[in-house]
Amino acid sequence: MPSLDLIRETLYYRQTGVSELADPGRWGEWWPFLVASMITYGLLPRLVLLALAGGRLHRSLRCAFSEMPGVTVVLDRLTCELVSTQATAPEASASVTSADPTLASTPLALLDAGELGVVNWSGLDVTDESLTLQCQTAWNRQITGVHHAGGRRSISADEETIAALTASPASGGIALVVKAWEPPVMELLDFIRELRQSVGSRRLIIVAPAGIQATGQLTPPQPDDLVQWEKRLRSLQDPALAVRPWSEGGAR
Repeated sequence: MPSLDLIRETLYYRQTGVSELADPGRWGEWWPFLVASMITYGLLPRLVLLALAGGRLHRSLRCAFSEMPGVTVVLDRLTCELVSTQATAPEASASVTSADPTLASTPLALLDAGELGVVNWSGLDVTDESLTLQCQTAWNRQITGVHHAGGRRSISADEETIAALTASPASGGIALVVKAWEPPVMELLDFIRELRQSVGSRRLIIVAPAGIQATGQLTPPQPDDLVQWEKRLRSLQDPALAVRPWSEGGAR
């Protein structure tokens, strides 16, 4: 703060000008106050605004990454314990859905991280014990349990299945094993929407179309059936939803 004497000795009016008795050296004593004013009212507000804007920018970038289509699938791939470098199909057939980041056709063997809850959709003719064993062998994941939904089951029974899956560990994924030869119906799409609303937007949901032998052994789907499933589920526009066909060398 300038002293009262300094203010009085350097006070002047434009009409009268500066007094001849004023000491010019006293005017230089104003510089600490002027510098402090520029820092306080000019520099500090800009620094605060810059820090606030930078924090908002970094937060927006983090949120933008977490909401990007397919980020859940990417994070699941990055945390897998087993990395496979062998192609499961020729490049020509593998390019059917490669342009779509929402639905991936990467083999299930690449998803080897975290627990997995399995849903037997629409009464796939295989026992829970057999399905658990085949899923563990094919996907190299710990299976938390086998649930049932769709088909002849009531809406309340499906809601109980959704509640059970919601109560399972949030770090694990959910896999719906479906009949590949049957087209995806609205009942399944509604089930996936309700499941997504219940478990949250970042939990991985896998739809695994599969064929089945008379012995209860699951087999890979036909290419035409797989394309139909991928196109239909793409309409859900769910970034954390992945179509993973049952792999050829999976369950034995």
